[in-house]
Amino acid sequence: MKKGFIVFLEVALVLLFLQSSYGQSLLREGYDFVMGVVVGTAEHETTQARLAFQTTLLNTFDELNTKQMEYVHSITDSQEELARFNALYCVKQDINPFVYGHLKQYMCTEIVRLNLLMH
Repeated sequence: MKKGFIVFLEVALVLLFLQSSYGQSLLREGYDFVMGVVVGTAEHETTQARLAFQTTLLNTFDELNTKQMEYVHSITDSQEELARFNALYCVKQDINPFVYGHLKQYMCTEIVRLNLLMH
């Protein structure tokens, strides 16, 4: 009976602590830290996938001129640019002066296949 009462008191004290502003602040900081780690890991994986895609493109299409290579670098350097490229040139089928034909078709297919937009 005495142990049960002590456990009850400990639980009550923990609940009171968590209701305090310091307890709330501590929980919020812990949550922010954990979410930062999770988001950071996801961003790292996305970056690695984009860089692997960039390397594959440049190795597969070695006949690209300097401007095309610079363009491939610019659109694969950020998630936003890759999403913009996909929306404009893969979905809407706009004409791109640097990426066209088989390269454009390959890029559009691989963006979807590698799930590069879902990260």
